[in-house]
Amino acid sequence: MTSSQATARNERHISPEIIFNAARAEVREFLVPLDSLGSAQYKRIIGRYTAGVGSNFVNWLAAGTVSSRSLEARYATAENAFIEIRDDHPRMLRDFAKLSGAEPEADDYRYAQSQANRVQAEVSTMSGVFIISLVGTLENVSLDYIPWLGAISKRLGNNNMRYVDIHGEADIEHATQFHWALEREAALYPEPEPLMKAGADAAVGFIGALLRSDA
Repeated sequence: MTSSQATARNERHISPEIIFNAARAEVREFLVPLDSLGSAQYKRIIGRYTAGVGSNFVNWLAAGTVSSRSLEARYATAENAFIEIRDDHPRMLRDFAKLSGAEPEADDYRYAQSQANRVQAEVSTMSGVFIISLVGTLENVSLDYIPWLGAISKRLGNNNMRYVDIHGEADIEHATQFHWALEREAALYPEPEPLMKAGADAAVGFIGALLRSDA
């Protein structure tokens, strides 16, 4: 790469911080005040979220581990997948839904999987930078929506916030971890910005479809 090419590359560079902060701002827009929702909407939101995230997130982490070019991105996804599997976070999420009286129904699974299939079609291209942006965005936006889900669950009568508390602590560390993982992964691609943006957009679209009360 020539010096002029490097300069042009730096001028159009989009940092992980910009990507993740923009995604968090977008997600906060559809976390509506809880007083504007009813019990049926509370249950639908938790049911769809449980069906969508519980069935797909670990698979996408695994895809990141095997497709990433950088050691840092491989480590971030592998370490996150290890914790998800070791501590059985999918079961923890199902328990959270059950205690909320919002276990997913067949319609929730069908809807959530239709949304996940769109993301999976992109994940299947095995682009490391896309997948790291995807899962990194999911980790970062969870800092905003996990407390919101906890507040919904409390309104449904659940006082066991184990899922919320554990993810509140862990996701801060993991969200930070994906900042440097995406930076290192992107550095190994000649034109990473479109894939970084696409991964973040896919994550926001997926979470939005699960959490928006009007979806």
